[in-house]
Amino acid sequence: MNLPKRFKVTVGTLHRKNVSYTVCTLLDERKAVALAAQIHLTRVPNDQLYEILSVEPLNGSEAGSSLGGRIGAWRDTLRIVRDSPYTGTGLNTFGTAMVLYQTGTGLGRFQEAHNDYLQIAAEGGLLIGIPVLFTLGVFVWNIRRRFHQAPKGGSTYWIRIGAVIGLILIALQSLLEFSLQMPGNAALFALVAALAVHQSPHLRRL
Repeated sequence: MNLPKRFKVTVGTLHRKNVSYTVCTLLDERKAVALAAQIHLTRVPNDQLYEILSVEPLNGSEAGSSLGGRIGAWRDTLRIVRDSPYTGTGLNTFGTAMVLYQTGTGLGRFQEAHNDYLQIAAEGGLLIGIPVLFTLGVFVWNIRRRFHQAPKGGSTYWIRIGAVIGLILIALQSLLEFSLQMPGNAALFALVAALAVHQSPHLRRL
């Protein structure tokens, strides 16, 4: 992981709970930050890291309650993407990475990018982004194939239309929110996606 150039980096050792971690002391004009930086920041749990750094994470409503807050998060996320374009920072490490990259001076740190697409790019880079785009392309191709196969009428057709509209709205919402990271919403998304690619029973017998 490449660190922002404005930071001066020194290396030391942190002893905590009988475990030693390699850490970096990052110095800027505002304060010194001790950050556990072993293997893309994945060896130290977020809650322990925040305790070490004496910062509080922001929840979704606090961090992204305004458009200005979201724009700030997106700008910082793009900096992560530029610094780690190939492999990202690692899945589920966005909140940890923002300890370094967040430029806003709020009460805490963003835990989500408030844009699922940017967060995938930041955490997974091209390594995750390319398979995701390929899977999305196959999914859209299958939906189009189902429309061509089935008659344009009947309950199956209109259920599929409703499912596709729902998927489009979810995709638009993901530009501003992170609702698919919530298990309940993700389960409903999977159900709607299944309805969109469902094959009519009579076509299976053909």
